[in-house]
Parts: sequence; C-alpha cells; structure tokens
Amino acid sequence: MPSNSSESTRLRNILAAILVLSIVVHLVALVLGSTVLAEWRWPHHAVHSSMEMLGSVIAIWCAWMLLIMERRSGGTNFNIYISGALVGMGLLDGFHALCHAGNNFVWLHSVATFVGGTLFVLVWVPKSLWSPPPWWPVAVAILITLLAAGSFAMPSVVPVMVQEGVFTGAATLLNVVGGILMLAAAAKLIWSHLETLNNDDLLFCLHCSLFGMAAIMFEQSQLWDFPWWGWHLLRIAAYGVAMYFIQINNSEYVLGRMLADRARFTAAEERMRLVVEASSSGMVMADDSGTILLVNARMETTFGYSRDEMLGQPIELLLPGEIHEQHIRDRTEFMRNPRVYEMGAGRDVFGLHKAGYRVPVAVALNPIELDSRVCVLATVVNVTARKEAERAIRQANDDLERSNDELRQFASVASHDLQEPLRKVSSFCQLLNDEYGDKIDGDGKEYMKYVVDGTTRMRALIQDLLAYSRVESQGAPLEKVDVNEVLQNSLHGLAGAIEDSGAVITHDELPVVQADLGQLTQLFQNLIGNGIKYCESSPPEIHIGVESKGHEWQFSVSDNGIGIDPKFHDRIFGIFKRLHGRGEYSGTGIGLAICKRIVDRLAGKLWIESEEGQGSTFYFTVPKDASPESKEIWR
Repeated sequence: MPSNSSESTRLRNILAAILVLSIVVHLVALVLGSTVLAEWRWPHHAVHSSMEMLGSVIAIWCAWMLLIMERRSGGTNFNIYISGALVGMGLLDGFHALCHAGNNFVWLHSVATFVGGTLFVLVWVPKSLWSPPPWWPVAVAILITLLAAGSFAMPSVVPVMVQEGVFTGAATLLNVVGGILMLAAAAKLIWSHLETLNNDDLLFCLHCSLFGMAAIMFEQSQLWDFPWWGWHLLRIAAYGVAMYFIQINNSEYVLGRMLADRARFTAAEERMRLVVEASSSGMVMADDSGTILLVNARMETTFGYSRDEMLGQPIELLLPGEIHEQHIRDRTEFMRNPRVYEMGAGRDVFGLHKAGYRVPVAVALNPIELDSRVCVLATVVNVTARKEAERAIRQANDDLERSNDELRQFASVASHDLQEPLRKVSSFCQLLNDEYGDKIDGDGKEYMKYVVDGTTRMRALIQDLLAYSRVESQGAPLEKVDVNEVLQNSLHGLAGAIEDSGAVITHDELPVVQADLGQLTQLFQNLIGNGIKYCESSPPEIHIGVESKGHEWQFSVSDNGIGIDPKFHDRIFGIFKRLHGRGEYSGTGIGLAICKRIVDRLAGKLWIESEEGQGSTFYFTVPKDASPESKEIWR
C-alpha cells in the first residue's frame, strides 16, 4: 500500500523495533542455551506440531490475501513472487508438522527454509526478463506437494539430516543458504520500499529478515534445545507480523470501500433529492404505515400545506375524508404486493387542498426499498387544467355537432325552398318565350336567356352544396371494398368524357380498403374528371398509383394537364373556389371540396403537387385499418 512519508517513517520505526526485539531474543536464546540452559531439552511434539501447523495456515492465508491484493492493484510490488514463496514454505511446514522427530522431520523443515529463500530471492530478477504468471503459486503448491509425498513414500532417498541428535552438514547448509537468500530478498524489498514508499514491501522485508535470522540460528542449535525453540518463536513471529499487517491492509481497504460506498450513496441520495425537488410534478414518499417521509415544493403548491405540515403526517391528510378508510384498506393491500401502479385508472381521482376544496390529480405509485423496508414514491400531477380543457373540448364538440345538425337541416330545407322558386322562374321564362316570343325583340330574348342560364347555374350550385353536406350525413357505413372495382365504376361513369377526349387511363394493382363504395367512386371520378377537363394536350394521360406507407395506403392520380401554381394549392380545396372563368371550364368549383370531405371521413389526407404547365398529381391516404379509433378522427 503506497503511503506518504510520515506513515512510512512510523511503520519503519515499528518494524525496526520488532527487528531489534527479535535480535535480542536471538542473542538471549544463544547465551542461555550456551550457559545455564545448555543441558535443557524439551521434546514436546504436540506443541511443536501446533506451532508449525499454525505457521503453515498463516502462510497460506497471507498468500491468498496477496493474490486478492494483486487483483485490487494493491499490496507489495511483488505480490505473486511472495505468494509463491509463502505457499511453498507454508505447505512444507504443514507436512513437517505431521512428522515425528527424525530424518524426514528435519529434512522437510530444512527444505522449507531453502525453498522459501529460493522463491523469495526471485524478487531480484528484473521483471523485463521474467515475471511470474498468475498461476505461479498453484504450480509451486503442486510441486511442493509432490516433493513432500515423495519424501513420505521413499524416506530412504532422503539425505541424512540428523545423527544422534546433532544436525548434519546438509541440514545446516540448507538452512543457512535459505537464510542468506531470505536476507538478500529482504535487502531487495527495503530497496523497493525506499523507491516507491510501499509499506507492504517494508513489511515483507521484516518477514524475510526474521526468517533469515531464524535459519542462521538453526546452525547454532540442536534438536529440542533452548535456541532450537528460540528460532521457532522467530518463525511464528514472522508469520504473525505478516498476518497482522496484511489484515490491517485489508481492513483499510474494506474501510475505504465502505467510505467510498457511503460517499456514493450520499451523492446518489443528494441527486435523488435534487431530482425530486426539481420535478415539475408533485412527489411524495410514504412508508409502509402511510407516514409521509418526503415531499417536494410542487406538493406544497398543489395542496397548500407547507413541507413541515406534511412531513410525519399520514398520507390521508391529502385525501377527502369520505375515502380515508377505503384508502387505508387499499394501501394495506398494496403493500402486500407492491408494484408500479396508476391510481384511479378509468375514473377521476381527487386530493384535498388545505383550504378544503378538491383537486383533480393523476397519481402513479412506485415502490422502492429504503433502509430494508418498502416505501412508496408517488408522482402526483395536478390535472385541473387538463380537466378544464377536456370539458371545453367536449363542449366544443357538442356545439359543433349541434351546429352540423342545424347546417344539415338548413342545407336540406334551403335546397328545397330555393330550388322551387328557381324552377318557377325558369318555367315562366320558358312560357314567355313560347307564347310571346314573336313579340319580344332581340334584346328581350337575350335578357331571357340570361335569366334561364342564371337559374340553371343557381340550381347546380344548390345541388352541389347539398351533395357536399350529405358526404357525412348520408354516407354509407365503411366496409371492405376492392379499389380496382371502384376505379372501374368511376371510369364507367366517365365513359363519354374519356371517349370524346381520347384519354389514356392506366393504373397499378390496387388494394382492398375500408371505405364507402359510393363516395370512393365519386372521389376517383372527380379527380380523373378534372384530369380530363383541365388538359390542353391531346390525348389526356392519367395514371392511378398506390404505395404502402406504414399504416396507410397512399393513392395518387397523376395527369398531364395545365397544372396549378403552388400558391393556389390550398385554395382549390375550398367550396366554390375556381381558378378560371366559367367561360373557360365548366363546373361550380365544389368538386375538390367534396373530395377533401370524403377523404376526411376516411381519416386520411388529400393534397396536390403541381407546377403550372407541368401537370398535377393529387395524393390521398386511406388507413389500412379503419378501426373505430381512426374513424373517430372525422366525427
């Protein structure tokens, strides 16, 4: 764990004190073992085995923790090196603890020291030349286990380690060399610490130093004597120091994680508070007993209570009194099965303002877990404006429906009442012409002709106006119709105009749609008829096309006629709107208005794309699914 210089100095002082104390223990054990306790022996296998097994467990635990630190990018600069060394020493010490005093007993201990020193001293190898892979400790464990198993299985091949209670040169050599190698590793670790201020490097410097001194002390001891027990204490101390400081390191890491998690939680809590407070909707949180825990500013403006007046109060404070008991039952039932839920689906929901009047609201419930209990965060939207708008729309629709009814009645009555006088005027003009024609001069006859033409045109206008009003009132129910058949009916009605003009009519394969057969026939007849009428080239060429556009069919009627200036594109769909004089082209100017009303009834759109002198293309759409919802658009 990298640290600042003051922490490193403090740790160096602590570890230096432990090292000095260990040296004192070493010297005291040697002095006493050479003087007053020279003849003292304590051959206690149980105590020895317990000490060695304890050291083995600590070593393997430390190795495991170093590997965890490596994944966290913490620990020493040589985590995998040291982990491998600790695994090798720990396993051999564990096998050593299982042996009774004898040759294998000393052999496994000596090999543990030598293997530990050899693996520790690998820290001197430059990482550019070799760096142990992550599986290195596992490989060491496998090799050490095979070595120990071979020692138990074939004790005869094990070198002689002890004779008549005295360690042989082989035993001494393995321990001393292992000790020197550990001291060399300690030197590398102290060097690394001075370069990086990594306190874990300093810790294992002490660990190697204690093991190194214990190994050198081996040469100055005999089996079971006082110095022999002394260097065993040094080894246990080395393991204990490593375990203690690794545990501190891990505790600091866990504490750091806890503090970081707490900071993140606090930040998230603050963000949630800001989001709740900034919400344009009212937000209120209540616990499982219905007590208000949190409200935002919008709740204050919606219900008239201050924040302090709402916090800690039952949620029923904000509801009309007559539904309190029912709401408590509903709330209890909801907490048994908490879920995202919208209150009052299909009916009006009201809150109660502090002033006593009801507030129409929309409420959505969202269960959340807070401090190991389920709470409910409710979003409350004041829908007063929406309700007023809905009432205004309903009133406008009612007024429009009433107006349409009156208009239909007026159109029917007006058409009848107006056509009757026109018929009389026309009839009397004809009688005048028949009975007194020889007595009327040329100007009189011209005036009579104007009267007859005017009454005829007036009758046509009235009939067209009546046809326009009946698109909606007398339309047939929508049903599936084959547009190919509709087109043929339209062309049959235009047979005379097509034959006279020599028009060429082509079309795509057309679909089946939901429509009024008669009105759709009239729509095509009007659009195709216009293409024939407003064409100065010979012959007129008209094409009826169709494309699938998502949820609707887009039909087109293209011609090679005179075209229309874009500035008149909107005007031509108005009632009695004409772009040419009556002397140029016949008609009243209501045909396209009727077309638009027919398309509107089908919940479609009608428009034109054209340039003057370049022909025109009329487009209209028809929904593929003429459901009640789509038909409701035109009503």
